[in-house]
Amino acid sequence: MIILMSNPDYLDSSPLVSVKHADRLATLATLRTIGLTVEYFPDFVNRTLRPHSVDVVLFTCVLSGHGVHHMGDQSLAVEPGTVGVTLYGQDHDLLCDSPGADVINLYLDLQEHPLPVLPSPWEQMLSSMLTPHSGLVYEHNRRVHLVFEEPQRMAQPLQWMLREQTEAAPGYEAVMLQLLVLFLVECCRAAEQSGWSTSVNTSRDDPDWLEKVRVFIDESYNRPIGLADLTQLADISAEHLCRRFRQYTGQSPIAYLTSRRLQAAMWMLRTTRRSVTEIAYECGFSEPSFFNRKFREQVGLTPTVYRKLG
Repeated sequence: MIILMSNPDYLDSSPLVSVKHADRLATLATLRTIGLTVEYFPDFVNRTLRPHSVDVVLFTCVLSGHGVHHMGDQSLAVEPGTVGVTLYGQDHDLLCDSPGADVINLYLDLQEHPLPVLPSPWEQMLSSMLTPHSGLVYEHNRRVHLVFEEPQRMAQPLQWMLREQTEAAPGYEAVMLQLLVLFLVECCRAAEQSGWSTSVNTSRDDPDWLEKVRVFIDESYNRPIGLADLTQLADISAEHLCRRFRQYTGQSPIAYLTSRRLQAAMWMLRTTRRSVTEIAYECGFSEPSFFNRKFREQVGLTPTVYRKLG
């Protein structure tokens, strides 16, 4: 079930079709059928902070205007081309003063509907930005912030998606899924060009080696990695590494590594025909039995059952 909070403080003056409060439940039909729906808020004005959440993946996309996006304990300035991603029940709210901002919300139900397969090299980048199951959401990955240098590259597929959803012409769901591929590829391009930030709690006191270790795990999770490799990379003791890394991400280094491997495995289970054993090895697990056990602990299902449900 998706939980939405309406906001009456927006004006409809755009040529695009906006979603009125009375019609909002009807727009969730595509979320049930294809795991995707979009909402448009023209001239959005919200002066009162009212954190709310959805139990799916939410992309809050600012097409025009300025404001502040509150995501959990983070507050980030937004401008045209800004995208904030919140996952599975994470509180957020967007504050905008007059004359308002044009905003499109994109909702994805990744627990029930797998994403379309993206071309290389975006598949791996996307799997590090989005987690397909609420059981793998931790402090480091529950929120993502992106900035498009060319806002229209973000806006165009979303606007087209909105029109397809509104008109509901024959084949519109297939078109929406293809537009989703385009939008996600553009997100990956923007992340590669301008960088992207997660919800890791950084401060001036955090040494550079913390992010260096985290990025190394993200990029090398499918290789054999042990605590000794990480301590050598950071050039500190194992005890100090584990303590500071847990403060930084909310997990120990090895738990973070396991989560990253499971996250990649979930994508492969839904987007490839490789066997469970092959996927376990490709994602860095040395023993398929250990992979199966950790997968069930985190997701509540065996890998085989999870694949069938998708």
